[in-house]
Amino acid sequence: MDLSFTNTNARFAFGTFDRVTIEGVGYRLHQETEVGFVFGRDDETQLAQQFSHEDMQRLGNAHAIRVERGYFDPSFAAKRLTCSPEKSAIWG
Repeated sequence: MDLSFTNTNARFAFGTFDRVTIEGVGYRLHQETEVGFVFGRDDETQLAQQFSHEDMQRLGNAHAIRVERGYFDPSFAAKRLTCSPEKSAIWG
């Protein structure tokens, strides 16, 4: 019995509240299509950038993608605020 696996047809799955960092640039998912993903930058520019599924596969293989699940979820953000080291530094 052959139990080998391949990721040839594997695709990434990102949630609405996930922050996706690709090659050091933070993004938020805007849309997924059959061809790939459209992200908006996680900065004041909010510039759109598209990545094909093939691009994402290559970047994933190069370990150039980091995903922070739920980063933009308001309840997670509130938890980060209460646990933030900056808060301790500001308020003493």
